Amino acid sequence: MDARPVSRFLKVLAAFALAALLLEVLLRLPGAFGKPLASLNGGCGGRLVLCAGDSFVWGMGGKSFPEQLQELLDSKAGKGAFCVRNLGRVGRNSAQILESLRIELALSKPYAVIAMAGANNDWNVPAPSAGFGLGGKILRHFALYRFASFLRLERGTPSGPVFSGSCASDRRPEGRFPATPASSEKTDLGGGLGSSSLPKNARSAALYMAASDYAARAGKPMLAYDLASRGASAQPESADALSVLAARALDIGDDASASAVILAGLALSPKHPQLLASAAELASRAGDSKKALEIYQETLKASPEQAQARIGLSELYLRLGRRRLALETMNSAPAKVLSADQVQAALLRALLFNGRESRAYDLFEKLQASGYEGAYPAFFGTLVELERNSAALDYASRATKASGSSKPLVYLAWLYKSSRSFGLAEQALKLGSGYQDFESPVSLLLLGDVRQAACDYASAKDYYLRGSSMDARFWQASYALGSLEYRLGAYDSSRKHLDRAVELAPDEPDVYLARARLSLLRGDSRAAAAAYARARALAPFDDGIAYEVRLSGTEVSPEAWPASAPGGSAAAVNRAADDVRSMCAESLASGSRFYFASYPEFALVPSSAVRDCGGEYVDFTAAFLAPGRRRGDYIAYDGYHLNTAGYGDMARKFAALLLEQAKAGK
Repeated sequence: MDARPVSRFLKVLAAFALAALLLEVLLRLPGAFGKPLASLNGGCGGRLVLCAGDSFVWGMGGKSFPEQLQELLDSKAGKGAFCVRNLGRVGRNSAQILESLRIELALSKPYAVIAMAGANNDWNVPAPSAGFGLGGKILRHFALYRFASFLRLERGTPSGPVFSGSCASDRRPEGRFPATPASSEKTDLGGGLGSSSLPKNARSAALYMAASDYAARAGKPMLAYDLASRGASAQPESADALSVLAARALDIGDDASASAVILAGLALSPKHPQLLASAAELASRAGDSKKALEIYQETLKASPEQAQARIGLSELYLRLGRRRLALETMNSAPAKVLSADQVQAALLRALLFNGRESRAYDLFEKLQASGYEGAYPAFFGTLVELERNSAALDYASRATKASGSSKPLVYLAWLYKSSRSFGLAEQALKLGSGYQDFESPVSLLLLGDVRQAACDYASAKDYYLRGSSMDARFWQASYALGSLEYRLGAYDSSRKHLDRAVELAPDEPDVYLARARLSLLRGDSRAAAAAYARARALAPFDDGIAYEVRLSGTEVSPEAWPASAPGGSAAAVNRAADDVRSMCAESLASGSRFYFASYPEFALVPSSAVRDCGGEYVDFTAAFLAPGRRRGDYIAYDGYHLNTAGYGDMARKFAALLLEQAKAGK
């Protein structure tokens, strides 16, 4: 055997190992000597202040507090004395904020760390790297790995003045990809199924449940719940009917009703697999992961064909960072179960979380060819969730080229727009613009949103108008025009467009939110209250709507609508508190002062979680919600984030704290 090839291979391997070792040493030097890498902090020679968080740090709604903090520190301490770095990214959960902060701390030695986190934990659940298990914990000790992670996290994230939080639309992200051509038909599946139109028997229950399933697939969760409720009333002793009702209650976020229905159903059939799967999901939402795991595992042991339980268990494993177990759960499904589109979509997600992108893409192509719309959120939504932005753009381009349709790229642009990553949305739209089917009401809507985020209101309006003219039934264009017009002070024109949106989509709660905001701007609190009431009736368990209504001061009977802050579930708060403790401990260990701030109008993480570790808790709620203070003076156009003046209040508070700290020589 010729030893020369082996010798060459060993030499190449040794060269790579030596290069990696040298880079590891170089990356460790800045942290060791307290000199941040110039390429990562703009060459700052002063005290580095890291501001980590979500959209409240990034500056959605106005000029961000980190930017204003830099200006204040420059004026009071001299230019260059402090360098403020904005690490805020829209939509990040507390685990993702911790991960980005960890990487920054490994590459620099900041003077102080300011953090806000937790508001997105309810909807953005999985930790970004917890699933690597022991290997991930070992890799985190290597600066080279952390540097690569930094590049991955930063690639394509929104930054700079081109796309501004102060200009972006206040429309909430749509729950479903807009259909085109739009349908002017109203989904009134219950019209012929009134409570007196059918006898209370198994046949009528089956009809209601079939209609409920159709409504759920059509994206009408409240209607689906109402129909399931009628079906359960038609056959109250049916555990099957109650299992459907429990699932629909969970869909709309009515956990209390779901719990009561589950208990009633299990009293009739203690081993009912679908009821047990719903019970496990309920336990998971309440933060009792141990109980949820036990129920899911016992359910699948008794009924391995139960798809809902298998998907739920896989998703729970992903939330807990146990990615390998999630994949094993899906791979072990019986062949008959695994053939279902929804189960394959869950398998696709597990594959992506385990880094098996090629196999996941093959599965996506198969689901796409079968016409299953869930393939798009399963594949591209998961890539975005994992912040695999370059891969998402590459795969969307590949799928678009293979199909000859721009839909994969337009869908990806919609995902990025929904997460306020307008730079990435613009990239996806540019890649798709060369295809024949590109220009559609949906793509024009997205182009308008991108231009509005760039503060180019004239172009945004033009795109929205073109989208509306292409399909007069496309209510999203009228909704976008109405929201833009009241932003510009054109209240009469705004009302005209929003009235048209209501006419086209009378069961969309967000359209009524826009009407309520317009009414408040015009000083008509009575009309605002009526619009808010309609939005609440259409989405009674939407915490975001409830919170906006409560803070608007227009509610006639606030006790009738329990409202909680975003991210306020027990599980979300516990996760946020744990992550904040880690942020605090690791910041202090690096020699930095740690400040954790409450949100302006709500507090999620207990102050004790910060103070017990030696950090400083900054409570903004007392200042912003002080008696007599006008909310309109500090709140942004979306009714949730701060405007420039509000962020200025935060900047002044932090400037005072930092200057006091510097004066004391700490």
